[in-house]
Amino acid sequence: MVAEQNQVIVSAGAFGPWRAGHSHADALSIVARSGGEEILADPGTYTYTGEPAWRDWFRATAAHNTIRIDCLDQATAAGPFGWRGHPRVRLLAWTSDPAVDFLEAECSYRGFTHRRRVEFQKPGLLIVIDDVWGPPGEHEIEQNWQLGSVAAAKRMVFSEPAEQTESWRSLRFGEKQRAPAVRVRRRCHLPLRLETRIGLNP
Repeated sequence: MVAEQNQVIVSAGAFGPWRAGHSHADALSIVARSGGEEILADPGTYTYTGEPAWRDWFRATAAHNTIRIDCLDQATAAGPFGWRGHPRVRLLAWTSDPAVDFLEAECSYRGFTHRRRVEFQKPGLLIVIDDVWGPPGEHEIEQNWQLGSVAAAKRMVFSEPAEQTESWRSLRFGEKQRAPAVRVRRRCHLPLRLETRIGLNP
């Protein structure tokens, strides 16, 4: 999704083949930038085998701009280059015209379904609607946003209370640094809908 200096990328594909060794648990995640400014950022990789706990953190669902349910990843890590129980990821709709780009996709795993609608009202408004449903009972839903800067949080409007928190980024392999993040967290019965509006223009 591109308009003027603004760019939005949505990860709406499945995990890789076989053990999906290089995949991250980032289905339906979003990155966005305006010119040279990162607004929603990807965490990077940091390491492959040197530090197993950090390897798992950087490829975990919570490290990406998507929904995490009950503190679980979208699949189960199986060593530094593998996953078990890959989610089912489906692209449901994609349209693009000079005024609006629209994408709808869903990720299903562990009995839950997360459906995300992304509407890019050109040139500078991004609307993200997340619907989550699954088994009965209370569940903890986290909507995580990894930010390119602390100031990026001022561009965002949420349908639920949000908290600023701290995360990590790896801009180069073998290096990591602290980074700002925002999280919306609800413990509730499903279904749940969350809406986020992000202004991309300066």
